[in-house]
Amino acid sequence: MHSEDLRLGLLVLDASFNLTAANSEAVRVLTYPHDPPKIRGLEALLKKKLLAYFENSAPVMREFRSVNRTYRFRVVPLDALTTKGNKGAFALILERTTSSTLVRVEAVMEAATRFGLTAREQETVELLLRGFNSNEIAERMKISPHTVKTFVRLVMVKMGVATRSEIIAKILDTSSNGLRGVA
Repeated sequence: MHSEDLRLGLLVLDASFNLTAANSEAVRVLTYPHDPPKIRGLEALLKKKLLAYFENSAPVMREFRSVNRTYRFRVVPLDALTTKGNKGAFALILERTTSSTLVRVEAVMEAATRFGLTAREQETVELLLRGFNSNEIAERMKISPHTVKTFVRLVMVKMGVATRSEIIAKILDTSSNGLRGVA
């Protein structure tokens, strides 16, 4: 995944959801549409929002939507030794991605498993699904357009299809049908 697809926010909290540290992306996301420097009681507001997202329960992977964006929380428990005895402290990583990106990544992973795609073939398919042509894929993967075409042909053989469009259709069909109807 490329940087334009994913923005990361980071918060470090104790077991009571008290903020220990945060980066500007996390604060911006959680306070949108307000300007964080102008907010009085910023830490209290962030705690209130986080408690609402997690409904006063232990944090687990969650998604939430904000306008046209989807954010996903990843929870990382912190070792008590590094948090000065603050048992239960954790970090929250906020990943910004569109819903279609999440679906696309899952679909490519399913197809890679189902059809035995290599990591580079999987990367090629992901870029195909994003609408890139051979030259653009080559540039992103730092390989030649000829190598991209070779990867595409190998994927076609593995998937039993004859065109790039059929690769995309089969992957999207695999994703939406839970592998039903896939040869």
